[in-house]
Amino acid sequence: MGYGHMMTRRAGLVAGLVVGLGATLGSGCGKKAYVRDTTPTLPEELDPMLVLFEEAPVEQTRAGRRPLVIFALSADDPAALEQVALVREAKAGFEDRDMMLIEVYEVGISRREGRPMSQASAVEWHERFRASTWPVEVVLVGKDGGVKRRSAGSAVMSELFEQIDQMPVRKREVYERARDGG
Repeated sequence: MGYGHMMTRRAGLVAGLVVGLGATLGSGCGKKAYVRDTTPTLPEELDPMLVLFEEAPVEQTRAGRRPLVIFALSADDPAALEQVALVREAKAGFEDRDMMLIEVYEVGISRREGRPMSQASAVEWHERFRASTWPVEVVLVGKDGGVKRRSAGSAVMSELFEQIDQMPVRKREVYERARDGG
């Protein structure tokens, strides 16, 4: 059996597990499965037998940070790609404001700060914060867990930073940092 055939077989086994998980999540528990296409895709750089899907529950993941959540059909969506690129370009401001990037895709692998997250965690983020039927939605969540901003398509980072800088919690952080000499 050649390497290519083994990889195809491994991908098929993982795909079956993921589809089975989606069906389990969506049936009998009162929750709708959010996956539209039952053919999951894995990025080529990931060997499905070596990927560790992390649990990323909303409450534990947030833990004193400001999530910026991108909801899209897939990671290949142009608006989702644009938003991820904007976040990378504004990395210093993103980190300075205690932000974290959550990518929730209906098809494919969702990510928390670049690491694959479990489908159960993606469903939890989707159910908690997705409110629109827009193809791509960007949601800023405050440290208090409340939604601070929703954008259709991509969001301008300077506008997000300006909004965050006006929040009372952020003003206190800046004051304390200056007071402590940091």
